[in-house]
Amino acid sequence: MAQILLISASDVVAECFTMTKTDTSLVKNTHIEAAQINSIKPILGDTLYATIIAHKAANTLTANETILVNDYIKLPLKWYSYANCLINIFNQTGSGGIVNHRDEFGNQVSASGFNLTQAEANRIGDTYREVLKKYLDDNFTLFPEYKKATFVKSFGIIVD
Repeated sequence: MAQILLISASDVVAECFTMTKTDTSLVKNTHIEAAQINSIKPILGDTLYATIIAHKAANTLTANETILVNDYIKLPLKWYSYANCLINIFNQTGSGGIVNHRDEFGNQVSASGFNLTQAEANRIGDTYREVLKKYLDDNFTLFPEYKKATFVKSFGIIVD
């Protein structure tokens, strides 16, 4: 079964790219899916995450779930998805191997510039993920499947 995505490539381009006419095919569904699994699911927990995904698939999100998704999940998810897709924009793969993308209107950013850009995208995602966590902690009664926990980023584990 294909993963249900909470945002689209168009959402990522509109929010994160400075050139909003960027080809949305550069943001793959796998970039979004990985961001959901690695960055959003640990905050929501398995049960609430599964509920949100199931309700999204069935188009039956409750009013509270709609607020959670639209106002608190989508923003960090866009930035994490953007961070995930950057490497494929920086380096393009094809039958000729891996090559640096060369734009006729600009110069290729250095590896350190790329790393700064990716780190900044992740930092913005982290900021909005903290807003998501605070919202859930402050409104846990609205989401019975949510279990208050501490997310330890450096280890990627949940600590009760």
